[in-house]
Amino acid sequence: MAASRSRGKKRRKSRSSRIPALVLIALMVAVGGLLVVSAQDPVVDGVTSTDGSVPTIVDPVSPTDSNPPLTEAPITTIGSVAPPVSVDVGDDDGDGDEGLILDDFTPTETPQPPASPRTVPSGAVANGVATGALPDGYYLGFLDGVGSSTSILLRFDTATGPVFDAHIDDLLFVSLRVDAREPSHPGSAVVSARTLNQLLAQGDPTFTIPDTDDLVLLDSTFLITVVDGQVVGIEAVS
Repeated sequence: MAASRSRGKKRRKSRSSRIPALVLIALMVAVGGLLVVSAQDPVVDGVTSTDGSVPTIVDPVSPTDSNPPLTEAPITTIGSVAPPVSVDVGDDDGDGDEGLILDDFTPTETPQPPASPRTVPSGAVANGVATGALPDGYYLGFLDGVGSSTSILLRFDTATGPVFDAHIDDLLFVSLRVDAREPSHPGSAVVSARTLNQLLAQGDPTFTIPDTDDLVLLDSTFLITVVDGQVVGIEAVS
């Protein structure tokens, strides 16, 4: 009987000693599984690759600006003279308007008139006279004599169109057509507004340029430039 109880105690002791070993094996299997999963799914900076390769980290690209800064539109001004003429609109002291820096009858290019010149609106005409409130732009017209010693009469649009009294102090540039004997002459010549006033006062349609055989023609069609409601340029075109 004593021997039987002794064997029973040994069996119980042997069964109880196997339990910790099983637990240890289970823990080892679990840890090994975690290690395998970790090796298959590496994480780089929070980004996981599913194929085992190390993903490439690309720096974020700032979006392009779909609305680039607007560039200033080129300033458009009303032209006044045919190249290469220069006009001086003030003296060196800045206290007066000296007008042209060119001598009378200096050769100059004949301007090309616009395809669609302006016409004087009916609202700017009273009793056949164009008022000083003319819209800015290019017009075609004709010389019609002198209004006074300080003004020139123009006919806008047609030879019988509305009359405008242009003050010579407002005129920055005047050119006349030239019947030139020299083939290289560009076809027009500059005169001052005061000279034009004097030529018109003589009443002749042509004038011989001093010391030449060339003639300036006063009965031409003129390109008339209006700025701020006043005539600032008169240029013969034909």
